[in-house]
Amino acid sequence: MYNAGKSKIFKNGDPVDDNYHFYFVSELASKGELFNYVYDRQGLPAPVARLFFQQLMSAVHYIHEKGVAHRDVKLENMLLDENLDLKLADFGMSKIFAGENSSVLETQCGSELYMGPELLMDEP
Repeated sequence: MYNAGKSKIFKNGDPVDDNYHFYFVSELASKGELFNYVYDRQGLPAPVARLFFQQLMSAVHYIHEKGVAHRDVKLENMLLDENLDLKLADFGMSKIFAGENSSVLETQCGSELYMGPELLMDEP
C-alpha cells in the first residue's frame, strides 16, 4: 500500500457532506487472483509453480522478519500484477508476533477449507 488517509469530498470548493471518506492507494493487481490464474489453466507447469512459490516464500520471509504472521495464506489472497509478480494480500487476520506487544498465536483463524484436519478436530 502506498498511502492511506481520510478527507472530505469537495465540489466547487464546498464540502459535499460532513462525513469523512477513507481512501487507500495501492498497487494494481491487473492479473487478479492466483486462484483464477491456476483455475483457468487447469494447473500450472512445474517451473511456473516454482516461481510463484519462490515469490510467496520471499513475501512470507519478509513479513516474518517484520514480526507479522499473515495467518490466511491461500491462492485467493495472492494477487498478480501485469508482470505476473505475486503480491501477498488481505492482512485482515494477520497478527504481530514480535516485540513488547507480542503474544502466543493461539487463536484459530483462516479458511476452514484450507486448514489441516488436526485444527478442525475437537479436543478430547
